[in-house]
Amino acid sequence: MTTTSTVAPAAQGVPEQTGLFDADGHVMEDVPAIVSKLPDKWRAPRERLLKNDLSRLHGMSIFPPLGYLSTIPTPGRSALGRGPKETGIDPASWEFFLGEVGIERTVLYPTLGLTVGRLRDAEYAVAITRAYNDWMAETYIQHPSGKFQAAALLPLQKPDEAVRELRRVVEDLGFRAAVLPAHGLHNHLGSEMFFPVYEAAQDLDVGLSVHGGIHDGFGFDDFNVFAAVHALGFPFGLLISLGGMLFNNVFERFPGLRVAFLEGGAAWILMAAERFSESFGATPSLNSEALHLPEGTSVRDYLSELMKSDRIVIGCEGGEHHLVTAMEYFGTAPFMYSSDFPHEVNVKSCLHELEELDELPVDAASRALLRGGTARKFYKL
Repeated sequence: MTTTSTVAPAAQGVPEQTGLFDADGHVMEDVPAIVSKLPDKWRAPRERLLKNDLSRLHGMSIFPPLGYLSTIPTPGRSALGRGPKETGIDPASWEFFLGEVGIERTVLYPTLGLTVGRLRDAEYAVAITRAYNDWMAETYIQHPSGKFQAAALLPLQKPDEAVRELRRVVEDLGFRAAVLPAHGLHNHLGSEMFFPVYEAAQDLDVGLSVHGGIHDGFGFDDFNVFAAVHALGFPFGLLISLGGMLFNNVFERFPGLRVAFLEGGAAWILMAAERFSESFGATPSLNSEALHLPEGTSVRDYLSELMKSDRIVIGCEGGEHHLVTAMEYFGTAPFMYSSDFPHEVNVKSCLHELEELDELPVDAASRALLRGGTARKFYKL
């Protein structure tokens, strides 16, 4: 679909007011630039590897690999029909994409850094997340176009350091969110060890985003077709993450905490509400610190309350047939459009998805929330 606009070009640093906001895009990390921001203890050996052709691949691995399931061969939709400017490798290519699709602003998440939860050297985790965040702030958040925001990486392996980094990125670098890995950490996201991070996010009034990306270890490690892995891996990670947080009473302990669940679509939250409600009623917990609800209140009711108060929001894309069902089921529209560019999409596919989003049988207020309103509230922009 080709569109024309009569809106005058925005001044530098002031994005055009299109009303369309991308809640979840991705950067392609500039590894040498990130390595250059590491303390010398970590930087020097990495730089030596990057200069050695035989060791370059190891030098590029500043984060753990996505896992062996990601090596299942597939050409990927993004390889088809993508123009030379649609790479997503730098701010210029991202500006091109945003302009072609008509997106006002985007919030950027990592690609290589999606595996940050798998880092096992806690001291290195502190160093590399700080370097990544410095690079992201310098390259994108401070970009003169004003079109970019981002979610920071935290060294959750050391929660006290994660708290310090969260305060630094919000107060000094201007980040409006931070990543909670949906998979890879030693402990689930409802674990008490992460409570200091949730308390800090509440105090700073900054959202935390649960994001998947690692798919092995979920019970389909013997799959041989990546489409099935990709389809199940993201919602599985979100289901597990929500279950850990919800039933360990995280949202009651931290009444100001806001959490986004990204890249799993909308249908998984329907399953969560139904299955969690049924099991919560049939097998109530004897743990006094676990979730307990007033008599007659189901988990579905509780989730709906959290969504209506903007404390749980969910990323969505175009073409999701159960999105309207979910909005009707919960009586609210806590969903926000996510491009996922440059992963598996291009300008043409995103324009098509937005057409599908605009064709949903919802009222104007709900459509405005889907296109940008929910994202603006969550990211406090």
